[in-house]
Amino acid sequence: MFLLLLCAGCRRPGRQGNHEWNGLVMGTYVTISVPATDADRLDQAVPEIKQALEAIEADLSIFRPDSEVSRINSNAGSWVEVSTQTAHLVQQSLEYARLSEGAFNPAVLPLIHAWGLHGAQAPPQWLNEATLAPLRELVDWRKLAVESNRVRLAAAGMQLDLGAIAKGYAVDLCYRMLHARSMTNIMVNLGGDLRCSGGTGRNPYWIVGVRNPFNRSQIIGRLLLSGGDAVSTSGNYERFIEIDGRRGAHIIDPRSGYPVEGMAGVTVLAADSLTADALSTALFVMEMQQGGNLVNSMDNCAALFVPDRQPLEIYLTPGMRERFVPEPAFAAAVRQL
Repeated sequence: MFLLLLCAGCRRPGRQGNHEWNGLVMGTYVTISVPATDADRLDQAVPEIKQALEAIEADLSIFRPDSEVSRINSNAGSWVEVSTQTAHLVQQSLEYARLSEGAFNPAVLPLIHAWGLHGAQAPPQWLNEATLAPLRELVDWRKLAVESNRVRLAAAGMQLDLGAIAKGYAVDLCYRMLHARSMTNIMVNLGGDLRCSGGTGRNPYWIVGVRNPFNRSQIIGRLLLSGGDAVSTSGNYERFIEIDGRRGAHIIDPRSGYPVEGMAGVTVLAADSLTADALSTALFVMEMQQGGNLVNSMDNCAALFVPDRQPLEIYLTPGMRERFVPEPAFAAAVRQL
C-alpha cells in the first residue's frame, strides 16, 4: 500500500474533548476520533471494526499466502472463487483503470516486484527497456476479469494487488459502521487516508494539514473537511527506489514500467475514501492536465498537485480552491489548473 497522505497531523478544535481509538491493522495505523460524548459508542464499536478490518486484510493482503488475492495470483490462468468483498474491489479497480486509461492498474505487481518494492530484492542496476517490455505484457489490466464472485488473471505470471484501493475501502467501511451507531462527528484515519464528518468543539469541521513534499517539517496549507469528505495523497518523499546511485519515486507508471517522474505530491478530495484512494494514485501517474481533466469530469472530486520542481508550485482544480487554505508563505505559489 503505497499511498500516503501528506499530512502534518490533524488539528481538531477542542481536541482535549475527543475520544480516540488507535490500532495496528493492514500493516499500518488506524485512528478513529469522536467527541468524548460518543466514547462509549466508539468503544462498543471497536470489536466489530477490528473484525471487519482483519477480514479485509485476510482477503486482500499480498503478503499472506492464504489470502484470496494470493490464491488468485497463484492460480493465474484459472477462475478463482472469492468473497463478494474481493469481487467488488476488483470490479472497482477495473473501473478506475478504465477511467485513467491504465494509470491506475490493479495488475501492476510484477513491475513493483521487478523494481525491488513490496519486499522484493532490488535489481543490481536500473531496469532497461529489454527487461521491462515483457513485464508490461504481464500488467495489462484488460486481461483481468471478474464475473459474479469469480476472478481470473489471464496468463501465468500476472499478479493482482488491490493495495491502491483497499485502504480507502476500509476507511469507508469504518465510517459507515460508525454512522450506523448514530455517530456523526467522526474522523477515520487509516495510514493517512482520511474521512471526516461533522466536527468537534465549536467548529463544524476538521482541519487537515497538507505537507510540503520538499520539507516534511512544513505544511503548505490546510483543508477544511466535513460532511463525509475523504482525502488521500500520493507522494514521492517518504520512500524512494535507489539503484546503482540513481533515485526514483516508489510509485511505478504501469504504462511505461518506470518510476514516475515529474510529480512530488497529489492530494485528492472526494465524497468517499475509495474514490480518493484510487484517484490519488492515478493522478500521481498521469500528466497533470490530463489528471485535472479527469477530476473535473467527476462529481464531488477535487485535486491539488505539487510538481517535482523548484520553486514550489501548487496547482488546484476549481473545486479544491474552495477547500484549500494555503499557508501565507505559499499563497503566491498557488495556481489554478
